[in-house]
Amino acid sequence: MIVLSDNDIISKLARCDLLDALPHHLGVAHAEIWVLSSSVYALRKRLKNAPEALASLEAFYARVTKIADADVDTAALLEISSTGIDAGEAILAAKAITLDGALLVTGDKRAIKALSALPEGSVKTSLAGKVLCFEALVLQMIARYGFHEIGPRCAKGRDGDGVLSMAFGPGRDEAHAVECLSSYITTLQTNSGWILVA
Repeated sequence: MIVLSDNDIISKLARCDLLDALPHHLGVAHAEIWVLSSSVYALRKRLKNAPEALASLEAFYARVTKIADADVDTAALLEISSTGIDAGEAILAAKAITLDGALLVTGDKRAIKALSALPEGSVKTSLAGKVLCFEALVLQMIARYGFHEIGPRCAKGRDGDGVLSMAFGPGRDEAHAVECLSSYITTLQTNSGWILVA
């Protein structure tokens, strides 16, 4: 399986010290995780004041597959871009529709909302059920590895992330975290459920 990862999910996982857990959790090799070759520069800037997260990013990028921004189907890219989605997200989504069994992991709810506005047709059909959002990934990790392992890590990434800030931190237990994450996902599913991994 090929996993296409956007900047937002990489940044969030790095801040939570969970980036290295991504391939293990999804059952793929590092080389099966594809990222845009240009994205590392933006992420280095984003994580420059978080040395541990930055070190995690550098180690991750040394092992994953980098793809060229232009290496996609132009017609599909134009249709996806017409939704107003970010250029990098559009490229990853356009790549995802050409790969059987591919998974697009994203930490950007705006990208999911944009993709949900795709018109009926082959592009929309090809993306159905291929997107895994950050919050669903965290819920999966809690179920698999335990809150005692995932909760403290997510608490480290609370700054600048509204959902993590509400879900994790002092005095917040597993039930509270699961409720917050599940509520967010339910809201997302209301308008974009067709695109998300079941």
